[in-house]
Amino acid sequence: MNDAQCLELRDLIIATTFPANEHGYAAPRFRYVAVVRDGDYVGSESGDATVLYHYSPAAWERAGAAGDADAFIRGLLSQSPFHAKSIRLEHRPKSWDALWSITAVSANDNMPALVLIEKPDRSVEGVVMREVGTFGSHATLADTYPEPGQAQAVLQQLVALAPYAPFLSWYKDSNIATATLEEACARAPESPQGQKFVIVYRRDEWLWGIWNNPGLQHSASKEPLLLSSVADFHGSRVSRAKRATRPGLEDAKRRQTIKGDGAALERALTLAKVARSEAPKFGEYESHPGVKALCAWWNAAAPDNMRTAGCFRLYAWDDAKQIFLAGDPEEPAMQADVLADGGAYAIFEREGCPTIAAQFYRGREYNQEQSGGSIVFSASGIEAYDVGLNVADIDEAYYSARGLCASHVQAFAADGVQ
Repeated sequence: MNDAQCLELRDLIIATTFPANEHGYAAPRFRYVAVVRDGDYVGSESGDATVLYHYSPAAWERAGAAGDADAFIRGLLSQSPFHAKSIRLEHRPKSWDALWSITAVSANDNMPALVLIEKPDRSVEGVVMREVGTFGSHATLADTYPEPGQAQAVLQQLVALAPYAPFLSWYKDSNIATATLEEACARAPESPQGQKFVIVYRRDEWLWGIWNNPGLQHSASKEPLLLSSVADFHGSRVSRAKRATRPGLEDAKRRQTIKGDGAALERALTLAKVARSEAPKFGEYESHPGVKALCAWWNAAAPDNMRTAGCFRLYAWDDAKQIFLAGDPEEPAMQADVLADGGAYAIFEREGCPTIAAQFYRGREYNQEQSGGSIVFSASGIEAYDVGLNVADIDEAYYSARGLCASHVQAFAADGVQ
């Protein structure tokens, strides 16, 4: 097979989709496909070509499709102009070392990502990358290059990369330099849904957001792009200048509702470790031994009007970053002043161990339904946050149990007396 035929076969495979759902959307079957002539690819055998492909088994399962991708491709080949060719198939579930220049990527896995540095005059320069594989390169980037000089150096490195060169879970698309961030967003490529990731180093930190093409929005949006701090959300490393602006731990300690009892937290952590193999059913996590133990301590020691706790959220203080890292991996990091303003919390300290904060919430029976969701209350009785679920579908104590099992929270008991 010649190069043109390889590309034709590649495009035939990447274009296949599952049957459309009730909304008319037909999801792609494959994430990446490349076709190489045998002899051009290390490991290829004697024949006409090798098809390299990557797909998500979970996507096939959700679509109700058989999981044998090889069989699907063989069936496709049998009905194609390539039915008489000797073609080998190779599924690449992890590494993808085929050249991106000959790889077709599904639109769902080829999201444009602008990676930029903003100068004092508001002009920006940097690169357009493509997000493939595991989402989250922006957090890794921010954690690895937090200082202004480091950000400048990595942007120079990315600008110097050749097209299709890999970096983190991205590959290089092109360079870009414009007079404003808005101009860069307007000029850069976007997904079929009219979106792109935007990662920009402004002053002393990395900011991140998703740009939405205002011309494609069904509802009017005031701003096509809202940027937020990567470090404030993910708890990644920060520059010295950014760190200096963060509130310290002392005010949060001064304003805590009651002082934490290290022995009570240690007991809850030990019980959680023992209970890992026998977790409650969802909806019954307030009966989890570790959750019950720490809530019992709070309900015995807290002011009388706050003794209604049925769950809590745990946070470990990172002194180097001056921020609390959540025990629940899906929850953002939290600054000390946010904890202090939230009320109904205790801080646990022990020499040689991380400082742990626990913020307490009323039990499940206190949750109230509202239009489109439900309200969860602080142990102090004030509305804490809303959840977009019915009351029956909420079990906030599940996140308490996750927090008790988090390694950076468990470290409080690692050197303590068991």
